[in-house]
Amino acid sequence: MKTRSVMTLLFLALSCSSCDDTTNLPPTTPGGGFYVQTLGQDNTSGFGVPFATYGINVQGVWDHDNASCLGTPVGDASTWNLNSSNTSLIMVTNGRLCAYWKFYWQTQSPFIGCGNLPPATGYVPRCPPYWALMQYTCILTNGGPIISDALGIQFSPAPTFTDVTSGTITALGTGFSATNGMPLFQYFDLNGTLVAQTNATSVAANGNSAAGPVPSNIGSTTPGFYLGRVSNAAPGGSYTYLNSGSVIVANGGVTIDGYEQSTDVRRRWAIGGDCMMWVTVYDHGTVSITVNGVVLSVSYSQYSTSSTIATDLANTINANTSINTLVSATAWGTQVLINVTQSGSHYSLSATAASSDTGDFPDGSFSAYASAPTL
Repeated sequence: MKTRSVMTLLFLALSCSSCDDTTNLPPTTPGGGFYVQTLGQDNTSGFGVPFATYGINVQGVWDHDNASCLGTPVGDASTWNLNSSNTSLIMVTNGRLCAYWKFYWQTQSPFIGCGNLPPATGYVPRCPPYWALMQYTCILTNGGPIISDALGIQFSPAPTFTDVTSGTITALGTGFSATNGMPLFQYFDLNGTLVAQTNATSVAANGNSAAGPVPSNIGSTTPGFYLGRVSNAAPGGSYTYLNSGSVIVANGGVTIDGYEQSTDVRRRWAIGGDCMMWVTVYDHGTVSITVNGVVLSVSYSQYSTSSTIATDLANTINANTSINTLVSATAWGTQVLINVTQSGSHYSLSATAASSDTGDFPDGSFSAYASAPTL
């Protein structure tokens, strides 16, 4: 009889070659953040399906920073306990990047056995905040509890937009080889159905990346999460599976860049004389997305970040009755992913950001860029 017994972590990132153990939590800095996705799988060779109808509790415990990674470790190393709610995704706000974490599956029912497993350790790379997506999978097997850690593949660009029918997709990882021919890229939906495939056209000499064309049928693919599998060419025209990672497909989107700025301003007032004082002024303004002529705006001010603005914009789009029957929006880190609700529909898309205090902040704190002029 099958038992729910195995968890694996797939990381869309490169692992660093050595680590720097520390015994105390490092100081918290801004710039971190990553996602964890909880998946379920019925056998060891299938594909995980998101647990979108159950709330899965996961605990993350920082283990150590990696001093040799590309970039300085950033974010908060504090232990967190979060629930996937009904989305299958957990957003670890400002979670430590360039660091190793131990992940504990805490929910027992309805996945008996998963909550009793030891932690799985995985590496979170130094990348733009919320570009790291970890797939945390409970697999049904007959062999009893097994712990398996795996390094995944990071695909770029992330996300891939459906209006892009040409261009290059790059896979980052290890072990890519062109010895017997070019690697094969395959894209599966979360039910394990093959939706697109293409061969790489180049492989890095060190085997740490491969690149190939965007599949020509990506424009007809339903937006959402997909599993990207890479296999190396083997003798005789066959292929040997290498590794996998998540691929995000969206109709379009808007990227929010920047950070909240402040400046010290000298103020003058007269109380028994000409007095001076310095006060800290924070930028404030608006960021707007226009879809099909409907302008959707949110305000920013002190404590705003690119991620909070993206979340506010997504919520604003989904709550606006003039547009929410045409499109839906999802905040993905510092991006607002926008998908049309009816296949084949196309709508105009643009984005702007402006400071309300151009005297102190002539360039403003944030900027917004649309992926294309149309969805």
